[in-house]
Amino acid sequence: MSSVRRIVGGTSVLCCLMGSCAPLLAQGALHVGPTGTFRAAGDGLTDDTAAIQAALNAAPAGGTVVLEPGRTYLVNLSLGLRPKSQCRLELHGTTLRGPAGQGGRFIDLTSKTGVTIAGGTLLGSRNGPAATYGVLSVNSSDVTIEDVSFQDMYTDGVLLTGSPGGERLAVRGCRFVNGRRSGVYVAAGRQVSIESSSFEDIHGELPEAGILIQLNAGATVEHVRIRQNNFRANGVAVNALKAGGTRLAHVGVTDNAVDGNGRGIALAQATHVAVEGNRITGQATPRNAALVLGPGTFNATVAGNVLANNYRGIHAEGASMVTITGNTIVGTGVRAGLGAGDDGDGITCAAPVGALVSQCVISGNSIKGSAGSGIRVARGSYMIVSNNVITESGQKGISILAVDDSQFRGNTISRSSLESLRGHDDIQVASGARRNLVTLNQCRFGGSARASIYVDATSVDTLVAENSLLGGAGFSNFSGTTSASWDGSSASWNR
Repeated sequence: MSSVRRIVGGTSVLCCLMGSCAPLLAQGALHVGPTGTFRAAGDGLTDDTAAIQAALNAAPAGGTVVLEPGRTYLVNLSLGLRPKSQCRLELHGTTLRGPAGQGGRFIDLTSKTGVTIAGGTLLGSRNGPAATYGVLSVNSSDVTIEDVSFQDMYTDGVLLTGSPGGERLAVRGCRFVNGRRSGVYVAAGRQVSIESSSFEDIHGELPEAGILIQLNAGATVEHVRIRQNNFRANGVAVNALKAGGTRLAHVGVTDNAVDGNGRGIALAQATHVAVEGNRITGQATPRNAALVLGPGTFNATVAGNVLANNYRGIHAEGASMVTITGNTIVGTGVRAGLGAGDDGDGITCAAPVGALVSQCVISGNSIKGSAGSGIRVARGSYMIVSNNVITESGQKGISILAVDDSQFRGNTISRSSLESLRGHDDIQVASGARRNLVTLNQCRFGGSARASIYVDATSVDTLVAENSLLGGAGFSNFSGTTSASWDGSSASWNR
């Protein structure tokens, strides 16, 4: 490779004529390597920890330490490299390698501020047996980790932790591959951004997550932005829960590509959540879902996501104040034939057990080819299911179970019960449902459905009115309090 060197504004830049070279940063940077001021072997066999650390110790505030590219530097993980505050460690074109089986961390950021780690590869070992981290950040703030590749980390690529934890922590443009527990683990911290990074094949220690947010006892994690990342072939793409922490809040998961993981995006015990604009495909493990809002999740918006060929689509179980709008869901579950059971719903919203009010708004979604029900709601009240288009469901179009004081209006349902001829309904008001309104829905081409609208005998005070029922078995009413208890004639309004 040939190159020329030029000076631009006092900065020495290495300009490659072929291939790519990393820039040599501002003059005055401290250089480590076989020809550097701080001599390190860079042969991958000699312990270079002391030489690199000497340069880090000598760096002034705002200074940069550059490792000579094209070299592999062996780091004693039991010591780790410890940059000073207000320091940049430049690793482009280099590899830091840890001894096989040695636990510890490559880079230790404890109580530091203003540190940037840029470029290079941190190469661990999956042989263990001790915990190993790429970057360990404890109570540090204003930290940036960019363009770094984390490979074969026995535990986590990046661990953000401490008490109370740091602030303004950024991971961007990084690659995490073949780790065991997680790519990035957030245990404490505020204003955390993880962007434009890739997470691949994280497996070996549960939860096997691309990004893991699981709070330390008493810890707080707030204002987390997970944006424009790629997740592939991990146990789970994003796994977030409060666990023993105090507060997990303001979590945004947006514009990510999630493909072929065991599970997609899973959040629990989080408040003020936005999951928007993601493409989630191929999470096909039975009983798992593309997107889960678990128990304790409050005030969540799921909008504008595209979900294709997952076992389940959007599964909100035990969450409250949820809005699911404008999503496209195609192909959930595997139709196994007659009596296959719950094998892949498009959207599920089920309130916490015992909750008096758990509003869920499901509106403007397009759901096609669900092996289970297109939409299933259960155990909630004040739910609104409106203006959704549901087609080719294996089981029910909309299933309503033990739901009170809710509205189901303006939906279009066609070709339900493909799993079992006349085994399921376009809209089923099932047992325990009370005081619900089913109106202005269109049920089309429902010849395979048991009924266009079916009201169970145990439902109470259901108003079924002004629905358009074409091509199906029509309105089947087995409840003595349905329609007649409202106006005596509304059953005839459905045509």
